[in-house]
Amino acid sequence: MSAHWHQSTLGDTCEMYQPKTIAKRQLIPDGKYPVYGANGIIGRYNAYNHSEDQLLLTCRGATCGTVNISNGKCWVTGNAMVIRPKTSAINLNYLAYYFMGGIDLSSIITGSAQPQITRQSLKPVPLRYPSLNEQEQIVAVLNQAIQAIDTATQNNRKNLANCDELFQSQLRQSLKPDKNAESSWAHTTLGDTCEMYQPKNISKKDFVEDGTYPVYGANGIIGRYNQFNHSGPQLLLTCRGATCGTVNKTNEKCWITGNAMVVRPRGPEISLDYLAYYLATVANLSAFITGAAQPQLTRTSLARVQLLIPPLTVQKQLVSHFDKLNLEIEAMKSVYQMKLEATAALRQSILTRAFSGHLKVR
Repeated sequence: MSAHWHQSTLGDTCEMYQPKTIAKRQLIPDGKYPVYGANGIIGRYNAYNHSEDQLLLTCRGATCGTVNISNGKCWVTGNAMVIRPKTSAINLNYLAYYFMGGIDLSSIITGSAQPQITRQSLKPVPLRYPSLNEQEQIVAVLNQAIQAIDTATQNNRKNLANCDELFQSQLRQSLKPDKNAESSWAHTTLGDTCEMYQPKNISKKDFVEDGTYPVYGANGIIGRYNQFNHSGPQLLLTCRGATCGTVNKTNEKCWITGNAMVVRPRGPEISLDYLAYYLATVANLSAFITGAAQPQLTRTSLARVQLLIPPLTVQKQLVSHFDKLNLEIEAMKSVYQMKLEATAALRQSILTRAFSGHLKVR
């Protein structure tokens, strides 16, 4: 840190408080002012409790420590901590960047079931800042650098999403027979061709940390156990919750819980791998999900899912093609994922240098 920088604490230099919360039912779709919650704007309202830009820190939940700056008149709820400099010697944008790179917020987050940041934990946190002029120069440099990094990050995220879309598109195209082959493809339903059931649940307290067999829940492996209830490859559909309709496969002895629906072809004329690819793309399982508060897929609704089944030899050819395509797509995704990690590391490195006094601002 540069010798001329001021050293203080957040408690000494900033006012910190959680404003009055309003209920979701009070939000007005076309209200005059934005309402800020834990993670930015959550709705609108016809009254405001702040008239100037405010630095907001998410103080509850999984995104605890996220920084936002409100814009003009707005209502800020109690799920965000307002952090307001008591002195004009601290630039609000400098302070926002300081929270991103000058403070290790993980050390002041408490609670495991419900992570939170409190005023008491924030008060002793060191705050280092140079002159207002130098703060403004740091903000200008960071604005330019962070904007470029964030643009690169957004592009890499889009490329990742495009990889998945490309894979889905290729599968959909391949799973539509041409006119010459259409007569050999069977039109049927999931209920007519497959057995579907939800196995017996076991409690998490029954899990064994170093158990012999994996336990599959709604979204893949959730633990281990010393018994198994399935011994061969199984096709699983998430049948409850936000990820309802996700397709998974097991490849070994395992215990499958009742949060996953086992879908098993009744005869050898349907390849399990082909069915997995088909259900993940063409079947449009989202159309069969019921329940708003708790989305679910039932055997009754799944029984109506339409299937298009080619001869077994064609199924195997398609699966081989899809497997190769999947490997190529995953290789592309790994490149973009590495780029995302690199830009995240660069972003943090620049922020860290800025608040150690090592960022060139002139």
